[in-house]
Amino acid sequence: MNTLKRLGLTLMSCVMLAGCGRTANSDESMPDGIVEVAPTTQSEEFQDEYNDYEEAEPDTTRIIYEPELYTQTTTAVRRGRVYVASAAPAPPAIRTVTTAAEQTTAPLQTRIIIRSTTAAADEDTASGTSVHTAPITTAASTSAHTSTVTTARRTVPPTVTTTAVTTTYAGISPEKQLSKLTLRQKVSQLFIASPDQLTGVKNATDANTTMKRTIADTPVGGVIFNGSNLTSKKQLSAMLINMTIYFEQSCGIGTMVSVSEQGGKNASPVSEKLLTTGFYEPSVYGKENDPEHVYDIGKTMGNELLKLGFRLNLAPNADLSGGYSSDEHIAAELVKSMVSGLKDSGVYSAVGNFPGTDKRSGRTLKQLRAVEFVPFKAAVDEGVSFICMGHQRVSGFGDGLPADLSQKAVGCIRSDLDFGGVIVSGAMNNEAITGKYASGEAAVASIKAGVDMILLPEDLAEAVDALCKAVESGDISEERLDESVLRVLTVKKAMGLY
Repeated sequence: MNTLKRLGLTLMSCVMLAGCGRTANSDESMPDGIVEVAPTTQSEEFQDEYNDYEEAEPDTTRIIYEPELYTQTTTAVRRGRVYVASAAPAPPAIRTVTTAAEQTTAPLQTRIIIRSTTAAADEDTASGTSVHTAPITTAASTSAHTSTVTTARRTVPPTVTTTAVTTTYAGISPEKQLSKLTLRQKVSQLFIASPDQLTGVKNATDANTTMKRTIADTPVGGVIFNGSNLTSKKQLSAMLINMTIYFEQSCGIGTMVSVSEQGGKNASPVSEKLLTTGFYEPSVYGKENDPEHVYDIGKTMGNELLKLGFRLNLAPNADLSGGYSSDEHIAAELVKSMVSGLKDSGVYSAVGNFPGTDKRSGRTLKQLRAVEFVPFKAAVDEGVSFICMGHQRVSGFGDGLPADLSQKAVGCIRSDLDFGGVIVSGAMNNEAITGKYASGEAAVASIKAGVDMILLPEDLAEAVDALCKAVESGDISEERLDESVLRVLTVKKAMGLY
């Protein structure tokens, strides 16, 4: 009986999905408890009420990412971001949050899909699917729009609802977006910060009002999560929804939600904390030397990261002393396969840590090109958009500087690897930097060397202030600043972040 019932529900869902072209002006009414999404001039803040609810069981949480359901025939309109929230009680617990709708040249289409299932205790209870399409139409185009629905779940009644929201919108070019930013907003785009830095809370797990104020002042280009910022899928979903709204309110540009999921013990924050598929450290697969297997790993990892909301993975490691293999040719093939797998899942990768040498001394630039650079070149040929640098002082560059402060090292990425994407510094809160340089000093030196984004400065405010002052004083030209910001905005455009 249960099998027949589920089959009937599946057929019913398909029929309802076929009718997803309805508009808000249709005579058909919306399902009970669902609020029609419409543009407003002021977005509501999502109020975290999870304290009133018991934690959902892991097997009742479903997060859906289904971009293939949504298409837009107007060539000026691109598919936008997807934000997900899981776990919901019966109405009125459903809340609708919409950001300010700026002018657009083409209609915006937001589809909200509500899928209802039941907990194991009530398996025989009927469930179903409702689809509603609400057009958002305004006048002439400048920016992106986001509509999100977020919910919470009570253990009684045992119904679990999962909501996936996909928004399409009329975008603008990276150059046009660049022209709209203030100096501080442009500088802020060149930083990848942690949730702790944005909230002022150690091991931050929610988007508090301090984060809102920080983002309003300093809308950083990326936010990187580690294990201490993750407790459950529900917690991450709520945090990302709030954080996304804050960025939209600040400058209309989304942030790159990032993680470093490498595989292996102590290098897999998502799989360890959120129980996604776990993988061994890269060296295990280096010994196996099966590129197809590594591709499958990359695609599986990417699919799971994308469903959780992560768009950038600071992986894989192309270093011959800490990555797949000390053999540059084996390492090159496996790095290429991992980049390809992640890319095919929709997740961007940042290959690290250039120049990829261990502590061997006396390596000439010629030797570096013949050996250490090989895996990085393979990643570039595969279309990687980010390269992370390390803090190694390599004799072949001849300046005695950490690689991410060395103009020679950065120059090799541009010239020897023929890379036109985003170059990211090593983590600037590392003692290799903090032991000798202040946060502002290191940030300025890194941008001067040609780096595009600063990862985890020890003091974010100091680093941003120092870069702003360097541009205002002419120590760094605004043309040099715009060069890096444009690279970041170009990738963000491809990601659908504005």
